[in-house]
Amino acid sequence: MQNDDDTLLSIGAFARRARLSPKALRLYDRQGLLPPDRVDPVTGYRSYREGRLDTARLIARLRRLDMPLPAIAEILAAPGPEASDAVARYWRDVEQRVAAQRALAAHLCRELARDEDGRAVQGIARGPAGETARGDGGRDRHDSHEARGPAHVDATHPLYGPFEIRQRAVPEQTVLTELRHAQPEDLPVWIPQATARLEEAARACGGVLAAPFVVYHGEVSEDSDGPVEVCVPVAPGRAADAPAAARTEPAHREAYTTLTRAQAGYPQILSAYDAVYQWLAAHGRRESGPAREVYFGHWAQAAPDEQICDVAVPLART
Repeated sequence: MQNDDDTLLSIGAFARRARLSPKALRLYDRQGLLPPDRVDPVTGYRSYREGRLDTARLIARLRRLDMPLPAIAEILAAPGPEASDAVARYWRDVEQRVAAQRALAAHLCRELARDEDGRAVQGIARGPAGETARGDGGRDRHDSHEARGPAHVDATHPLYGPFEIRQRAVPEQTVLTELRHAQPEDLPVWIPQATARLEEAARACGGVLAAPFVVYHGEVSEDSDGPVEVCVPVAPGRAADAPAAARTEPAHREAYTTLTRAQAGYPQILSAYDAVYQWLAAHGRRESGPAREVYFGHWAQAAPDEQICDVAVPLART
């Protein structure tokens, strides 16, 4: 007697029962996710065992999470508990990305609501979904955070400035470095790890001499990957003793602003960068090198209102 699981279904019948299109099944075949159980050597028609409907439906549901096909392949190949953990990890990453996008949308709403002189507008600023956000703290149509979404932004909130721009002279420094191309999601993990590795390497040459800093040699975004360089200053003449790459950072003057831990988060920190570059334009100054973040505080231990870093831009000579 034939087991129901062994019953062969045509691609059309299998697609209907799996709630997939024949086109999707052909794609999954090409990707190695769901190859047919039989291909007619004459007609090329595909057939699938009825027992594989559960796998087909699982693929369809994972695709509804916008999961890429390579990630789905890993889940199909994993034992149940590992597959479950993989789905959970993927969804945590999605939620983090959406939270960052929501925050960026709020930042853009706030920036676009400024008047012609660049001042934050008190009153109403409209968000991407048409909700309204009031600078006086009042509420409009919706009360929940989710309903307000990125539109409910106070353009005068201290997270977004005003920022005091100052200047300082920076002496020549010998630095241990790690340089890499990176995407935005890489930075929160890689920067602390690279800093820790360089600080450990600095022990071989007398220890860290000044605050570590991160140089952005290029934009880091969904379309650009830097590169980004983590730098740890060490004693001149001792860098050769350290198991890390080293270079000399030239002496320069720089314009900078100091941020609290809350202000240094993304995307609030974009406002600090904007403020420094606006100061350069207003004072007729030009940058002589890439922007950097100088970390003199301990991120994990700092309170939200504690000063933790500077956003700085080297200045060209006048």
